[in-house]
Amino acid sequence: MQSPFDESAEETKKIHVLIADDEESFRKSIVFFLKSTNRYDVDSVESGSDALDALKHQAYDVLVLDYKMPGLTGLQVLQKMIEEKIDTPAIMLTGAGSENIAAEAIKLGAYDYIRKDLFDLNHLPILVNGVYERCLFKKERLLYEDLHKQKGHNLATAELTRNYISINAQLLNTTLSMISMVMEDTEKELTLNLPQEAKLYIEEAYGTLKESFKIISFGSKSLLNLTRTISSRLEGTIDVQHDIEELDAKLAILKEKMKTMMK
Repeated sequence: MQSPFDESAEETKKIHVLIADDEESFRKSIVFFLKSTNRYDVDSVESGSDALDALKHQAYDVLVLDYKMPGLTGLQVLQKMIEEKIDTPAIMLTGAGSENIAAEAIKLGAYDYIRKDLFDLNHLPILVNGVYERCLFKKERLLYEDLHKQKGHNLATAELTRNYISINAQLLNTTLSMISMVMEDTEKELTLNLPQEAKLYIEEAYGTLKESFKIISFGSKSLLNLTRTISSRLEGTIDVQHDIEELDAKLAILKEKMKTMMK
């Protein structure tokens, strides 16, 4: 029987990224690198018009957009996104000495920009995650404002709570993923040229940390499931008994795990 603490592809949401750049080698290197981390679903296009078509037919979490492309420029793509009410957060790729273009991109709604001559592939996941998280916070704020317009409505309150917890659970899992990636690299560096006894100690310590990460991730998912059950009750859904029983079982498992960690 699979443990409730085991991660699965369905449980861990990958950030869906669209890369728009006409420079083939540069575009493919970004796609390959992001996919290799196993934390992103990545699509790519080579022109501004193709980027707009993709954004109209598919929901993306982050757009990495080159300024200089055949046909529509990156700025024109951003303008079209405003007109089409496409709210995908964008990162603009600019050339050296293009500060005015970067400033214009920010005015048109881009969340950040990167100069290609200073581009660091290893820093890209941090930038993408940061932009994604800022977008989540923006949506959270809009939900909060909408809630105040519907004061006293219990269902709206439950929905806001569910979205708030969902956003924070995603932020938590994203942060844990980044910490885990750093830990893996650090663990490899620490165990190089160490005596066997020291290696075993480090492996045991890191194993405890990884188990703690699983407990935190499990707890956040259980909390999100609880808010879904509450929303179902407020909506008048009758058959919520199964959800309640499942939550009770997960709560019992979480308590046992916490007891084990405290020993």
